[in-house]
Amino acid sequence: MYTYQKRMQFPIKIKNKNLYMAKMIIAQYGGSNGEMGAATRYLAQRFTMPCEKGRSLLTDIGTEELGHEEMVQTMVYQLTKGATFEEIRDSGLAPYYVDHGLGIYPADSNGIPFTAATLQSSGDFITDLTEDMAAEEKARSTYEHLIDLASTDDVIQPLLFLRQREVVHYNRFKELSDEYIFIVKYHYLVSDKIDWTPYKGFVYTFDETKDIAWLYLVSDMLITDYSSVMFDYSILNRPMLFFAYDLEDYKENLRGFYFDFVNDIPGPISRDTDQLIKDIKEYNEDSWKEKYKNYHDKFNGIDDGHASQKVIDVIKKVSR
Repeated sequence: MYTYQKRMQFPIKIKNKNLYMAKMIIAQYGGSNGEMGAATRYLAQRFTMPCEKGRSLLTDIGTEELGHEEMVQTMVYQLTKGATFEEIRDSGLAPYYVDHGLGIYPADSNGIPFTAATLQSSGDFITDLTEDMAAEEKARSTYEHLIDLASTDDVIQPLLFLRQREVVHYNRFKELSDEYIFIVKYHYLVSDKIDWTPYKGFVYTFDETKDIAWLYLVSDMLITDYSSVMFDYSILNRPMLFFAYDLEDYKENLRGFYFDFVNDIPGPISRDTDQLIKDIKEYNEDSWKEKYKNYHDKFNGIDDGHASQKVIDVIKKVSR
């Protein structure tokens, strides 16, 4: 149940008509990065969040997006109120006017009606949260483009407010626990030997059928032992910690290393749980910056993010 407060989050009092800006701003009502899509997405996804904090967060943000819809609607209404037929024709809003008059209808800046085809509610919380963070960033950039086009303070200020709320939402999506959550991807040899039930709401197991690349994207930090995921994850240039409680036994009696593990890895080695917690809390990115660069140059030097372009260039070259 929602309670409607008869006031907006930010006051909107636009003094003069501007049909051009109305045509642009309506994109944030019914466009692919708009508020209607955001509210629909979050209020649908909340049902399959694995913890109450996640469900509550998506409910909170989803209902706030309904308020943002109202703000965008109000801006479009005030920017078009009292428009003449000549102004409507000159602004390019004639096709919109034919179907909707000066009514507020969910469409993008090209007049294409709102569609849920650009939204996702997958039932997989990692997939959904990854999309949600991307959606907030796209909305932020759209508001920034609108601010670039606006020329009066009574239009710019509400847009600045909405832009800042997208930043807040993005950060909140990254905080789906009191401080941390752990997402565990099993090695297939131990997938049936660990019971995380006592840590429900703090530790989540990653679907073994999903590509681990999705987990890389949503994670702020990698904790591993000697797994080769350290090479893949380092491309993202995010913190890595190494829980090597059995370092000597692994080195001398199990598999050993084909590189200087202790001296090459770009992150702290934790030998027990207490040390791991301390290393997480005290991690300092600057202190590992040089070692991280050396590690990346050594093992991922050719991974510059342009692999597809290089393949295309080679194909073009040999096909001439």
